[in-house]
Amino acid sequence: MAASSAACGGSNTGSAASGWTQVDAELLNGIDVVTVGTRLLAASYDGLFVSDDDGATWSRWTGMAPPLGYLTDLAAAGTNVFAATDQGLFLSTDEGTSFAPVAAVGLPTTVGIYTSLVVGGDLLVGMNAASQDAGISGGLFRTSDAGATFTASSTGLPQDRAVPSFAIGGGAVYCAFVAGIGRSTDAGVTWQPSTLPGAGNVLQVASQGGEVLAGTSVGTLYASPDGATWSPAGAGLPAGAPLDVLYTNAGSVYASTPGNAPVNPGVFVSADAGTTFNPLNDGFGTTPPYVVAFVAAGGYLVGVTETAGIWRRPL
Repeated sequence: MAASSAACGGSNTGSAASGWTQVDAELLNGIDVVTVGTRLLAASYDGLFVSDDDGATWSRWTGMAPPLGYLTDLAAAGTNVFAATDQGLFLSTDEGTSFAPVAAVGLPTTVGIYTSLVVGGDLLVGMNAASQDAGISGGLFRTSDAGATFTASSTGLPQDRAVPSFAIGGGAVYCAFVAGIGRSTDAGVTWQPSTLPGAGNVLQVASQGGEVLAGTSVGTLYASPDGATWSPAGAGLPAGAPLDVLYTNAGSVYASTPGNAPVNPGVFVSADAGTTFNPLNDGFGTTPPYVVAFVAAGGYLVGVTETAGIWRRPL
């Protein structure tokens, strides 16, 4: 019954006083949100937004003419942040105050960046499809020189797959490559693939409490202690709705789904490493928005949505 009430946007954990509050209504077509230095950056197809007060207020970034354009991903480490756009890859070394294009020699130009992750001093990028460039193959690439040059980094993975998600946990790096999960113990240079026991494309990977979690296009969640053997998890998540957002923080796992009629979009939280989930939609109203990315900042959980701006709630 928990799954049914979740699917209908029913019972919620928390109270209205501690629930979600909309803090920005201008951002549309949200994509990502990250912490860089002391500020938050939120990416959308419509540009970049900045918050210097833990997500309480936001302003549109206007630090470049022409603007960055159609953003597809952000990856931050310290005061540096990479921004993937339809105009190429950009790097900021000053908490997103200014950006400059990087050469990105060796990165495919026929497909776009789906996701990225800073590992040590390197940047891993997963493409939204396998490379179609002559002489460049695979869907996963890395740079060790701040984006000047890239090399293929998908040894061990199928070369014809997109890579929509990364995670770090237990001394390993994980990637979702649609057909399964890859595990790397050398910072993403080589990979050991595994497949999940059920149907659906693998859209998300996360790590929490010694468990690796994988979410699929048919709404199923699987857990693994080692990234190789998998078992069903996620009791309380709505059945049949794509599970394409997973975020972990301070012992909790947050999941978001865009819904799939008659299932509404919704946010869910787990306190037991993904074994069970409860709805976390109080404050959203009758129909929750689709939250596409989360970040924790200053005692709040911030959520960037697809069509309803930016929201936050106390952790």
